[in-house]
Amino acid sequence: LSPFGGPGTSAELLPADAPATLSLGLSGYRNTTHDGDTTHAVVAHTLEGFAHMGGLTIQAEWLHARVTSSNAGTPAHQVAGGYVQAGLFVPRIPWACDHLALLGKLEQLDPHIPPTGPVPFAAALEDNHARRQIAVGLGYYVGAPTFDSIHTLRVQLTYGMWTELETRPVDNDQLQLAVHMSF
Repeated sequence: LSPFGGPGTSAELLPADAPATLSLGLSGYRNTTHDGDTTHAVVAHTLEGFAHMGGLTIQAEWLHARVTSSNAGTPAHQVAGGYVQAGLFVPRIPWACDHLALLGKLEQLDPHIPPTGPVPFAAALEDNHARRQIAVGLGYYVGAPTFDSIHTLRVQLTYGMWTELETRPVDNDQLQLAVHMSF
């Protein structure tokens, strides 16, 4: 559903001169796998949104899933999580408004919500525990006509502050440098 302009794009950020757009989507799926005599099933739905106006692009997604297994030793559980991220090309500076963007993201995930209550603490970076990340950064975006064979190049430097939501605090903040190219 795209009430204003075209639907979202595969690009992370739209340029400031792109038309304003607002897109909303809903998807769902069922995935069943078999491992010997055990059947695992995931039923999930996702709500997503994409908005762009001027140099600002905002994306958001929320996922909820129910995971079941025919193995009595693997209890059913739910998965819930989502994110909101924004990128703003630096305005009013001719070169920067096309290539440099301020980035921000709020992400929260609970990958294992059992029907019996919280998962007991097992390790500092337990994969089954709920967690939240707030990240800020700077992105450098380059495309045509700078490169002949590279469609886009982006370099991002972000700092993410992680919070473990079910257990004691863990110092696992991250500084990431990422380079992405598409041909």
